[in-house]
Amino acid sequence: MSPVSRRSLLVTGGAAAAAFGLGSAVRAEGAQFTSNSAFLAAAASAAQTANKVAPRVPVAPMIAQAILESGWGTTTLAAYNNFFGQKAKLGDRDPYSIGTVWVKTWEYQGQEEYAEFHKYASMADSFKSHYLYVSGQTGLSQYRNPPSDTDQFCRWLVTAPRAYATAGCAPGSVISPTCSTYDDKLIQLINTYGLRKYNLTSGGGSTCGNPGTPSSRSFPTLKAGSNGTSVRTLQYILNNTGYYRLTVTGVFDAATKSAVVAYQKRHGFTADGIAGSRFWSTILPTVSTAETSSAARAIQRELNDYCYGVPVTGVYDSTTRNSVIAWQRNRGLPADGVVRASTWATFLNS
Repeated sequence: MSPVSRRSLLVTGGAAAAAFGLGSAVRAEGAQFTSNSAFLAAAASAAQTANKVAPRVPVAPMIAQAILESGWGTTTLAAYNNFFGQKAKLGDRDPYSIGTVWVKTWEYQGQEEYAEFHKYASMADSFKSHYLYVSGQTGLSQYRNPPSDTDQFCRWLVTAPRAYATAGCAPGSVISPTCSTYDDKLIQLINTYGLRKYNLTSGGGSTCGNPGTPSSRSFPTLKAGSNGTSVRTLQYILNNTGYYRLTVTGVFDAATKSAVVAYQKRHGFTADGIAGSRFWSTILPTVSTAETSSAARAIQRELNDYCYGVPVTGVYDSTTRNSVIAWQRNRGLPADGVVRASTWATFLNS
């Protein structure tokens, strides 16, 4: 559909793409959400429905972005089912757009201007359009190969030259001087509202496992070519020793293998670079009291994979300990909040 004229659809009010859920966003006439909880329910359903457009993209950050970009559905654009501030740009056709609308925006360092944005027939179509963008399926997108891990995706989203690299902390931002980075805002929302439970598996189900299902008490064997959350935890645990500074990627790469080999040599057993049962029994720490460590961060990430919504701070605080107790109780372990080998094993095999 060809762009409509500016005169025919000039709309004022709202903070458009830079709302961040703060400030004085104006509720547009016809806005359909009566509360934040109503918006969240609708956004979760739309995000999961639209996920088939880009199944690798985790759902949780998409919901968090919709919250930030539309101010919980209160911006003018939300009345046109545009929840991500998708603009009408020359050379970048949007297959889900049903037209365009000119809206006042303050997204450029606090400078007021009008810009042309897409309209959508439904909330799900807005999500589908955004999934296309962040997965690099549109002509002008700079994105490629999005990570499927929720926190990694949030960090990746703002890596230069991404569109969100300076969002929220640019000079003149409406949320200065107390702004925090865009990725931190997303992760905070994800943790606060437990959005990880809306992530989908490759089969279309929730990534939140059945909390009553016991996990294996044995340790996985990891080696070059392995990937996933158990490798991520391995990297955190290697860093926890104080001898290594691995980038936590969830991929068993050359640097990870070198660190495993070095650890094996240091402790006098076969230096084959394979993390097996002997390796795990030697390296895994017992975490029971307040501490700040990579091990604590690993625990928090593992809990959040099952949607416990623990802030990932690297501090083994009371919130984390209480979640560990719940985890242990659901898996038939002594529910004492002490993360010893048996609890680590259930994390690594879940």
